[in-house]
Amino acid sequence: GFMLYFVPVFAIFVYAIWFGIKERRRIDNEYIMLILGILLGFAFSFLSGYTFFHSSSMMMIVALCALLINKIQNYNEEYNKQ
Repeated sequence: GFMLYFVPVFAIFVYAIWFGIKERRRIDNEYIMLILGILLGFAFSFLSGYTFFHSSSMMMIVALCALLINKIQNYNEEYNKQ
């Protein structure tokens, strides 16, 4: 059960870090805050132990991941227009 919750979110986080390093000149403060928010959500979930499976914690992490994916797609669309 843990892998089903953690791996997709962790994969998005790792891809966002990789994309941020690759496109470091184009990212803005919102992108950095989304990554830090996901990292903070992970930290709170693991430090408290049980809240990673709690619905409110997962909803926060999933919402931040969705916003981060949208942000990456917007960066890619801007790049393709140029």
